[in-house]
Amino acid sequence: MEEIRCKIVPKPERNTKTVIGGGENYGKRPLFVGHGTGLRRYSCGNCNLVLIDNVGENIRLVNIVLKCPDCQSYNELPD
Repeated sequence: MEEIRCKIVPKPERNTKTVIGGGENYGKRPLFVGHGTGLRRYSCGNCNLVLIDNVGENIRLVNIVLKCPDCQSYNELPD
């Protein structure tokens, strides 16, 4: 499985992007887990926690930022 680190970004300004993430009590688990034979895993660019697991190569998240439930960093998928 290919492991890819996300890009750390500043907290988005209100109404510019959708932020998806677990709060501090969410635990150290992925925000998304694909079904089937995923080829990729995306991890936090700061603490390396897996944020998206078991997904295909075609995943696209447009105007979405992932907030790491462990370190609270804001992440985007790399281009």
